[in-house]
Amino acid sequence: MRYNSVLLLFLLSLLSFGGCSSTEKAAKKEEPQNPPPNWVTNRPTSSAHYIGIGISDKKAHPLDYARDAKRNALNELASEIEVNITSKSMLYSTENSRGEFKDEYKSFIKVSTDRTIEDYEQVDSYETEDKYYVYYRLSKAKYQSNRKAAIEKAIDASKGFYSTALQERKENNYSASLENALRAVNSIEPFIGEDLITTYDGEQVYWGNHLKTFMSNTLREIKIKANIETTSARWSIPLSEDDVSFTVLTENGEKLQNIPIEIEYSEGFIRPKLTPTNSNGVAKANLVRIVDQEPNQWLSAKLAIGQIHQNAIGQKPDVVFEQLIKSLNIPSVRKKIEVSSPQVYLDVNIQNDQQREFDEMIKKAIRNRLSYREMQEASSKQNADYIIRVTADYRMLEKKMDMYRAQISGNFEVERIGDNSIVFSENISGLLGVQLSEKNAVFNGFEKLSSEIEEKVFPKFYRQISKD
Repeated sequence: MRYNSVLLLFLLSLLSFGGCSSTEKAAKKEEPQNPPPNWVTNRPTSSAHYIGIGISDKKAHPLDYARDAKRNALNELASEIEVNITSKSMLYSTENSRGEFKDEYKSFIKVSTDRTIEDYEQVDSYETEDKYYVYYRLSKAKYQSNRKAAIEKAIDASKGFYSTALQERKENNYSASLENALRAVNSIEPFIGEDLITTYDGEQVYWGNHLKTFMSNTLREIKIKANIETTSARWSIPLSEDDVSFTVLTENGEKLQNIPIEIEYSEGFIRPKLTPTNSNGVAKANLVRIVDQEPNQWLSAKLAIGQIHQNAIGQKPDVVFEQLIKSLNIPSVRKKIEVSSPQVYLDVNIQNDQQREFDEMIKKAIRNRLSYREMQEASSKQNADYIIRVTADYRMLEKKMDMYRAQISGNFEVERIGDNSIVFSENISGLLGVQLSEKNAVFNGFEKLSSEIEEKVFPKFYRQISKD
């Protein structure tokens, strides 16, 4: 009995020892080997620093999770930097009454800040099996000091371009002047939401607004005039050079060379859309003739400020420059083109047609087509844009199966009066009139000729003159 009691006590002690050992092991397993620092669970704040905490998923970025976390941290750090727009800034002066552009500008500046931010420091990093954390900060005092130095450097560079722009304008090189003015703006673009107070020629100025005023005044001095204010045109008839030309000059009447002009036409695209002025200050639209029958058309010319920007900066305007351009009064002009139908004179000559019945038959066929195509018959050659000449003849063939046969041949030709050129010509042959009498056979042959002209030949001519 005593032996059994001792054995029982021994077994109970073993169980108790084993239980304690298991509990201690479980406790050790639950206790983290690398506990997260406080900044991982509680984002720090600081009055002296901008702070950015970046996190990256190791599974999503197995090879570059550290770089991904750094990028995220710097983006967050940059988002803490407030973007202010002052009332004396260039940006404020370009904003519309609804203030729609401010958010776009702030987004633009934040992206720019992300790219140019410097002097940040890594405070700490932490990682788990599947996450990587990094902590960066940037001294606010250091950032402001760097920004002030960057603004001063940008204004100095801008002044250099501005001085060149002034000189170019004095020499009537307006395109080059505007290019340098845009380069001057480009130098300060990241800072155009600020006052940018500086001294120039002994005067204190708000530099961004100073540049905008210069550009506005320069553009105001450029005038674009249509060589002919209103053109009366006939569709399909070539236009004169003056009909499609614009002259660019200063307020004093001096003609400006190498000014890029953007041409627009109410009825479609014109290629090339951009054309520079020549030595006489003239830009000509590549519009040879009007092919659209719309009676009220227009042709416009506008200073291609976007192209000037492209020449200056080497790229298309970004959102900031687009807003600046919208706020400027860009020189432009629009001229009217009043379009009417061409006048066509009919000259029909049928040999052996003493009664002129075949002459009238063919003219009627052509008139049907003129009316259908909204073209008008001219009363005389002097009033005509085109002369349609039709010549025709016939000869009798041997009777066949007691039927008279008349072979018809002719020519359909169109002359354009303006340049005396033949714009269309077609021989007509192989038409055969067959009837019980010679007279009726000839009549039948000319009926076929009239039908051939109305249904086939005239439509070919119309398509020819309607081509672009």
